[in-house]
This record gives sequence, C-alpha cells and structure tokens, in this order.
Amino acid sequence: MPLIQLMTAKQQSQQVALNIRLLAEKHNLTPYDLEKVCNIKNQNIYRVYGGKFSPNIETVFQLLGAINQATGEKYSLKDIDFVKPTSEAL
Repeated sequence: MPLIQLMTAKQQSQQVALNIRLLAEKHNLTPYDLEKVCNIKNQNIYRVYGGKFSPNIETVFQLLGAINQATGEKYSLKDIDFVKPTSEAL
C-alpha cells in the first residue's frame, strides 16, 4: 500500500501562494496591478510569490479579491487550494 505524504502547514501555505501567483500570471496581472486593487504593497506580494512569506488567510482573500476585481472572475479558495502548480491547472 503506497504511503501518502501530507503537506505541512507551511508547505500548504507556500503551495497556495504559488497558485495565487500562477492565477495572477494567467491574467497577466503583476504585483503592481494587485497592489492598486488591494491594500498589500507590491514588495509583500513579491515575497508571497517567491515563497519567502507564507500568506495568512486574510492575505489570501485580499489577493483573490484583487484578482477577481481586476478580471471580473469569481475565484475562490477551492480554485487555488491543492491545485497542481502548472498553468494548465488554472
């Protein structure tokens, strides 16, 4: 029987951050674009994108809200949680 390796909370958070970045990139949104829509400085968005900062749930919702506002889409947590980090997955 194969063992299933679970992600740690930090790995999960980093995966969600990566998926947010991929979702924004899919719509050609830069950290500067997101900064204009939400109350997060683009330097902090770059930290999230680079995996140097694990976003809390409030930050995740702010970034998702900014992507939704900029694109007119209605993305939610289910769209970025446990999604494989590829462009095709988004």
